[in-house]
Amino acid sequence: MVPKKVTRKKVLIVAYVGKNMEKLLMVQDANTGEWGSPGGGQKRTERATLTPEELEFVRKRNVDPNAYIAAERELTEETSGLFSKFKSQPETFTFTTFYRPPELLAIDRSRHEVVRSVYTVFLYEIPHFHVSLNNFVPNKEISAIRIAPFHEFKNVWPFYADFYKHVLSQFLIQRKNVCYLKNEQFSQHFL
Repeated sequence: MVPKKVTRKKVLIVAYVGKNMEKLLMVQDANTGEWGSPGGGQKRTERATLTPEELEFVRKRNVDPNAYIAAERELTEETSGLFSKFKSQPETFTFTTFYRPPELLAIDRSRHEVVRSVYTVFLYEIPHFHVSLNNFVPNKEISAIRIAPFHEFKNVWPFYADFYKHVLSQFLIQRKNVCYLKNEQFSQHFL
């Protein structure tokens, strides 16, 4: 039997402090104790009203409006409302993976499915206002929340560690190269 191909849409919010992402907002999974960024599945029925600014943002960035809504929902849920609406427009990119946690992979195989996850990543610089993480209330999904440099987190979800080291770092290198090229072109124009 040929496996059925299934696509799942997901979101990942890389909330950070500092222009160079010196510190990350990470959440701890209540079941596994592993740390990762807020995120999760995008519901097929995810709908909400976007402000004119949000509509303009998703139009300009060619971002699925439902992914934007899902990202804000996940950010709110996983931080117990400490962070909810994006206070500034996040940078976005997408990537695709066939990674599945072992328990879900077993279910996929029993259903004869191959699942491809398409992630919309939202890079969100946390504004410089005081939010007390002491007000975090654990829930059935998330047991703790913390802002710290990535290397200070122990027991990071292997998928997230791989994302951080390979996908995110590649994106940041490409972004830096594009900025460098734009600056070079600007400089060449004035020579």
